[in-house]
Amino acid sequence: MESFLFPKRMVHRMLNPVDWSVVVAGRWNRAILTPAGIVQRVFKESPDIPMVIEVPIDMLAPPKIGLNDVSVVADWSRLVISADKPLWKLLERSASLAINTINELPQTPLQAVAFNVGYASNVHLDELDCFVKNPLDNKFSDQRLNMESKTVIRSMQWLGGSVNLTVMRKFEGEPNSTNQFADQVLFNIERKSDKVEDHVAWLSTTMQTIRDLIKSVFEECFLIETDHYKEVTE
Repeated sequence: MESFLFPKRMVHRMLNPVDWSVVVAGRWNRAILTPAGIVQRVFKESPDIPMVIEVPIDMLAPPKIGLNDVSVVADWSRLVISADKPLWKLLERSASLAINTINELPQTPLQAVAFNVGYASNVHLDELDCFVKNPLDNKFSDQRLNMESKTVIRSMQWLGGSVNLTVMRKFEGEPNSTNQFADQVLFNIERKSDKVEDHVAWLSTTMQTIRDLIKSVFEECFLIETDHYKEVTE
């Protein structure tokens, strides 16, 4: 039988920061948030400023508008503002742009706002075993049911909102997967509300506060030390 003991000492791990973004869930009007509308209302720039526009091949999904290392996608149900580089200053800017949009379109019904911060490893991390392993895994294996991937989620209350912590583990041989990472740890730091002031307050959370949260989970819960959450600046 496999052991499910917690790690006993802190270890340093090289993790790749991935998928840093701010999401505002609501009923967005894509007729307003056209590429030119995004530049004016989200970025607060002139619509003739040079920008990067990525249009999906199938033409069904909305275009991605990029400017100054931040990209915006406006769907009918959510606004996603992504940091093109996983830097705290760009995540902070993404939150500021989200506030711009909320203030520019105050009649938009909103449901939730969230920070998404992800980390990934090219190898399986022993320190995450206590989170993803389950005694049932052995029983599945006994029935010749070989695991291809796992996703484990914990949702926890935090500062009036919630932290949805997802750990995804991929095993060799998983078919049709574009995910090349063995382990991923994703933080979805969310506030649900129907009040604009709650959304703006959540998006005004300092990067230091978010960094401290992530640091505490890695170091106090997983006993993993990594460099990427240590510096708020580039």
